[in-house]
Amino acid sequence: MRTLVALAVPAAAFVSNGFQPLAHQVARANANAANVHMVAEVRALKGKALISGGTEPAVNFPTPKAVTKTEMTPEEIIFSLAQGNKRYAEGKGVASASGKNMVNFLAEDPLNPTPVKAVVVSCARLTAPIEDIFDVEPAEITSLRVSGGVIQENDAVMGSAEFVLEEFEAPTMIVMGNEGNDVIATAVARAMKKAGRTVEADMPHLELLEGADGKKASGLLEALEGPAEDALDQAPNSSFEELCAIASKLNVWNSIEKLLSTSRPIVERVRDGRLQIHGAYLSASGKLQMLGVHPTQDELIETLPSGEVFRTAGDVAVPADEALAALYAGNQRYVAGMSGQLDAYDENLLKEITDGGQKPFAIVLGCADSRCPVELMFDGRPGDIFVLRNAGNTCAAHAIFF
Repeated sequence: MRTLVALAVPAAAFVSNGFQPLAHQVARANANAANVHMVAEVRALKGKALISGGTEPAVNFPTPKAVTKTEMTPEEIIFSLAQGNKRYAEGKGVASASGKNMVNFLAEDPLNPTPVKAVVVSCARLTAPIEDIFDVEPAEITSLRVSGGVIQENDAVMGSAEFVLEEFEAPTMIVMGNEGNDVIATAVARAMKKAGRTVEADMPHLELLEGADGKKASGLLEALEGPAEDALDQAPNSSFEELCAIASKLNVWNSIEKLLSTSRPIVERVRDGRLQIHGAYLSASGKLQMLGVHPTQDELIETLPSGEVFRTAGDVAVPADEALAALYAGNQRYVAGMSGQLDAYDENLLKEITDGGQKPFAIVLGCADSRCPVELMFDGRPGDIFVLRNAGNTCAAHAIFF
């Protein structure tokens, strides 16, 4: 928290001359003359290509077709992907052995876009290409890869999944764990170490991720702490390899649960049947075990997430210029009569407010007799602003609040 604002009424007075908001929760600033000129030049050349060294447009590009949605049902897609994996595991894959010119084949045809059958989330350290594992042609699957196969609330993977589903209307999503995942293994080794068990396997990443010399443990390791400890609770006498397999599957369910409890666009798709989310586990042999939908999916989607985000103690600090930008934009929404639209009636968000701690990005000093709440003046979310109010809006040198 690096920003301190002394607020005087009227609230609309806090508007810096020429200030351009840049950060999250900020309305886009008006384009300057240079940007307008640049955009005008780009639009003038839209649909045309220039020959190298020439000055006149030479080739007209065809207008791309809209993305075509696959006509297959989710059940048909899951079955076809399972059959494709069977061919892959048996060494009989046919998709990549088509004999086509792969340079041209991999380039998307704007006149005939390939319908996306599924979105697959997997570990970034998985060496086999996802298309090979399911024996499908390029572009039939959109692959999202992240170390450990971890999906967290409002992270880049969740945002990417929401975008891809909206863009390509894929009817299925698969969250896949895999055997031999060294990130999962490191988390399990850490959990075993905390429980007093000896880990005989060589774990070169453990000391690095665990935070040696008093450093904070890796956020990735902390994200996998739950599945690793749950695996140890479920099977306390299992071997290290067995615990890794259990933890990997639990991480799949945990990731799907995050999607179904915090992503409003994804929950809406699951609710109305436009999307099915399945878990899967890939063995070292290449065989895929389809795990099906989340065991408590019906309960998870019963409450529609609000889609709002609140700051808690776990969030990173916001730079001062971004905090000022957020305050500026919020005040502009207030002046325009567009503030106060926050939907806070979400059980998960309300729990975060009470249990998640605070990490505001600004401190505002205001007058105690001001009729309008400071949070409303800046259209802030709960936890965004730390408000100090006293009569007269005074702050004597010997009575600093901090």
